[in-house]
Amino acid sequence: MRVFVNATIVDREPYGLGHYALQLIHHLRSAADLVVATSVPEHFSGVEVVEVPAWVRSSETRFKGKPRYIYLNTLLRGLIKRLRPQVILSPNHEVMFRPPVPQVVIIHDLIAYFYPDLIPGQGFYYRKVLPGLLRGHARRIITVSESTREDLIKEYGIPGEMVIAVHSGAGVEPGFDEPGFPLPERYILYVGSFLPYKNLRALLEAFGILEHEDLHLVIAGPTAGKNRKLSRELLAQVLVKGLSERVAFVGYVPSSQLGTLYRNAELLVLPSLYEGFGFPPLEAMSCGTPVAVSRIPALVETVGDAGLYFDPRSPEDMAKAIGRLLSDRQLREEMVMKGKERVKFFSWERTAARVYEALCEAVRGRS
Repeated sequence: MRVFVNATIVDREPYGLGHYALQLIHHLRSAADLVVATSVPEHFSGVEVVEVPAWVRSSETRFKGKPRYIYLNTLLRGLIKRLRPQVILSPNHEVMFRPPVPQVVIIHDLIAYFYPDLIPGQGFYYRKVLPGLLRGHARRIITVSESTREDLIKEYGIPGEMVIAVHSGAGVEPGFDEPGFPLPERYILYVGSFLPYKNLRALLEAFGILEHEDLHLVIAGPTAGKNRKLSRELLAQVLVKGLSERVAFVGYVPSSQLGTLYRNAELLVLPSLYEGFGFPPLEAMSCGTPVAVSRIPALVETVGDAGLYFDPRSPEDMAKAIGRLLSDRQLREEMVMKGKERVKFFSWERTAARVYEALCEAVRGRS
């Protein structure tokens, strides 16, 4: 089966959705004949690649994802007609209007629907445009968690038989190369973007509450593009609170070095107000690092009983959970053991197999 994959979401420094697309394509290539549209062909070995212009990348323009939507529904449409695939796979929320062949779309979350003020510029698309595109122009919709599937059916009124929940694999495989910056001797770790729904302001509040003067907070995430303004705002908060000597913004960290950050951390904290899935906790657990995460549906579904939970809207509760993991050695060891077992439930091979089944159903026209 020939599958056209719209991988224009993958940037030069991939994270989140980009990592998902990379992993899925890597594990799908043995089952399907893939042709991948990308502006970063160096990230895709072993598959047929069609290179698209650099201006579709979010990091190259102040218009963020808008050029990708335009490209998808204009020039990419002609490319698809010429290449004649049997099905289109979009690893993120970008949906082609009236696609020339069946289309399968993967939805990771509805953050911009529930919190339009936290994702500037996307609220209108998620509330007014995406529901109709999914209902009328996607043959199958895949979500990365049951909680996102339920949100999609309830909020968008999409028939349940169209929506399939397929858990992601356990993120990237973290490597253990030495990072190009010094790590504090004792630190807690955050990995991800700086977007408002990630709730880093509350994390900084919680960190300021902790009574551990030798403890540092390492924040790993891209500081360019849409994160640049947000990172400046967070840095200002750090300065106001007098934490500049104990908080380190280390920027984008490639997967080859991530394992070193996870393994040497006291714990990982993910304070998000909303998530569709949550790679960092699984990546951390695979490295033997305990995790403290927000008590929200997708993270409860992902982490299970292998982590400590807190109310993301309460810095005090967040600090309390972090403090427990720092001070209770027996609890830490228990969470590390449970984490290593929990990671085994998530496999990219199983993810790719289920996605392939959905692609086959779309081609066969099953409803």
